[in-house]
Amino acid sequence: MAALERVEVIKGPQGTLFGKNTMGGAINMVTRKPSGELEGEIGGSFGTEDLLRGKILLDLPAVGEIGEGVGQLSTLAALTYSENESTIDNSLGGNYGAREQTGAMLRLLLDVTDSFSIDYIYDHSDTDFSTSARQLVSAIPASLGFFLLGQDNPKRQSSFPSNSFADDNNSEVTGHALTVTWDINEALTLKSITANRESKVHEIGDTDGSGTNVFQNNTLLGKVEALTQELQLVGVGDNYQFVAGLYYFDEEGADRFTSTIRGGAFPVSAVDTQNEAIAAFGQATWNVSQTWSVTGGLRYTEEERDMTTSAVPGVPVSESFDNLSPMFAIAWAPGEDHNLYLKYSEGWRSGGFNGRARSAAALIPFDEETVASYELGIKSYFMNRMVRLNAAVFYNEYEDRQTATSQLQPDGSIASVTDNAGESEMTGVEIELTALATPNLELTANYGYLDTEYTKYLDLDADGNVIDVKDENVFTYSPEHSAHFAAKYTFAGFSWGVPSVRIDYSWKDEYHTERLLRSADIATQKSHGLLSARIDVVEIPLGNGSFRAALWGKNLTDEDVKLFSIDLRSQLGWGVAHWNDHATYGLDLSYAF
Repeated sequence: MAALERVEVIKGPQGTLFGKNTMGGAINMVTRKPSGELEGEIGGSFGTEDLLRGKILLDLPAVGEIGEGVGQLSTLAALTYSENESTIDNSLGGNYGAREQTGAMLRLLLDVTDSFSIDYIYDHSDTDFSTSARQLVSAIPASLGFFLLGQDNPKRQSSFPSNSFADDNNSEVTGHALTVTWDINEALTLKSITANRESKVHEIGDTDGSGTNVFQNNTLLGKVEALTQELQLVGVGDNYQFVAGLYYFDEEGADRFTSTIRGGAFPVSAVDTQNEAIAAFGQATWNVSQTWSVTGGLRYTEEERDMTTSAVPGVPVSESFDNLSPMFAIAWAPGEDHNLYLKYSEGWRSGGFNGRARSAAALIPFDEETVASYELGIKSYFMNRMVRLNAAVFYNEYEDRQTATSQLQPDGSIASVTDNAGESEMTGVEIELTALATPNLELTANYGYLDTEYTKYLDLDADGNVIDVKDENVFTYSPEHSAHFAAKYTFAGFSWGVPSVRIDYSWKDEYHTERLLRSADIATQKSHGLLSARIDVVEIPLGNGSFRAALWGKNLTDEDVKLFSIDLRSQLGWGVAHWNDHATYGLDLSYAF
């Protein structure tokens, strides 16, 4: 992340260009390119909860000449380190959510000619972390909940016991990406994008959130390796732009896990998966006139998933899925500062299997999820571009929405099981306003509205009859109203640097962290606001470079926000929840040359 240049957030289903699993949008993290000149940055952060971060970034001078020999090679390298504890302690010893992470990134850009380049990126991270803070918030005298009576507390605690605490959890991620670009001519570009990413994790999780050793889940080894290959042909003309491509995806996974109840361990389960997909896509924009444009796109995907599990020996599972995702948009730009658009798009999330299921019945594949989205919006500037206003209203229709619940397995273990909710819909409004009130004062105000509901959700009752439980389920993490306000004032006229002050306030309406309404007593987050502030001084002259210093604070009013909850009362007799950190403060320092 030390070489991160920008983050691009694309809202709405992006099934045409980005493929599956982009139901709500896509986030594109763009790494800084080597400049070919000697540049660098050294930085560090210090803060509460023993926060310590450091980074070193070095941009080396280019070697060679473009168009001569193998071309010109530019190099960018970065190293990062971070460690921190959380604001929640284990009263039996240790700190929940403590992390120590090292990272490395190397980017090599070879410009062979003015029209041909090879871009390689390597990244690696290694993270040691302790058990997350799952607090016991409810226990009932049923099943294993009997052993936890009197230990539950529905109110957020800054310290509570965990008998299954571990501080030697680890995750490791390594990635390689190779992009070859050939500018065939001024109108056509051919691009090949190859990527490989491997991740490993070992984690012990406290499921009951108490000082009594009742239940824990242990991931002895979780490993995933994925290979992707994409070919793109990009074209630009006087009144059109297009992209067409082919995509291949191959993924292998291995999961070795077990659970313990009252100190007794279940046999280790071994799950192996193989997923393979191919896709063809295209999208084009035609500028009908100086003010009107039309965009259309299409993506077709075929995917095959295979899985075997030792928990249900002799029952290999295989399933194929396919999808055709279109998009269409029409835009009207009466001037350079205004753009109105109407858009229809579809998104797709592939089906699959419940990998940790321990019965043949639970191995039944769940279906793919699809969404059809309608959006009407405007992107505009006013007052000589001193005011920017973006607004959109949208309506989404979901089919077979994938939802996850924790279910008791025949052998007494717990597994997260995904099923499909028949039909649901979402209506929303988003407004983003940024104004340069004065040459030094920038104001931001964003507002969001969401109306969500399940319109059909078929399930089985205790007698095996099909019933509609749409009124017993809600969308999770979907507040009806949300808002964000920010103000930044920059002080000008100082020779020793450019100071600024920024204040942010984010507010969210009440929302649920569990889908089932019966869990509302432990899975409801009340409306709340989070306040943060930052005092920044940049461009401080120092030698041949510039120095930067910033003081910051997050959650300054110390608000309690429930991040997630797990209600196991109907299965095992208890429920747990996890909250955010208390107020934190820190200092960032960096020197760039």
